[in-house]
Formats: sequence, C-alpha cells, structure tokens
Amino acid sequence: MTKKRIILLALIATSLFILTSFVTPQTDGGLVTVRTLEVSNGIWDSKICIVYEDGKTEDVVLQKFRDHTFNPNTVKINEVLNKLIGKGYKLVSSSSGNGDAILTNTFLFQK
Repeated sequence: MTKKRIILLALIATSLFILTSFVTPQTDGGLVTVRTLEVSNGIWDSKICIVYEDGKTEDVVLQKFRDHTFNPNTVKINEVLNKLIGKGYKLVSSSSGNGDAILTNTFLFQK
C-alpha cells in the first residue's frame, strides 16, 4: 500500500468515527414516569403514580411506611417496574429523596 492510500484510509476512518459520535439514537416511544411516595404519617397516602406516554395515569396503593411494612411496598414497587420492563420499556433515569417521614423515588422508562 502506498503512503497516500494509508493516509486516505486513516482520514476516512477518522471522519466516520467523528460523524457517528454525534448521532443521537432515535426512539419510537415517549417516557413513562413512575413516582413512588411512601409516607409514615397521616398527611398523604403512600402510593405509586404511573404516567404513561399518552398521558393516562394509574395509581397503585401502598401501605404507610413503617419498619414492619417495608417489604410489602418494595414487592409492589418491584412488580410495577418489572411490568414495564416486560412491556419493552427500559429504565433510563432514576432519582430519590426523603425528608420529614416521606420517601420519594422517580423512575423514567423509555421504549
């Protein structure tokens, strides 16, 4: 191979690498938001709120957050997350926080 061909191939390979690095993958589906709210006092109800791509919502009732009710809520949250994964959604983001006897988690799913 001549030196010119090697340089040309290197330039083409570098150009392809650079051009494909800025491509954003396209997805067919929108986001599904799952927010959990676990409360230990009587101000709010503990629940899972699901907002689907089309704007429809679904609430799943959870027990008040106490040491002895930790596992049942975790099982229900796990069921909801696995249901979405079973429908072809992938978890793309999650965050959580707590304060004054309230635990919140937000999960974002996308197809």
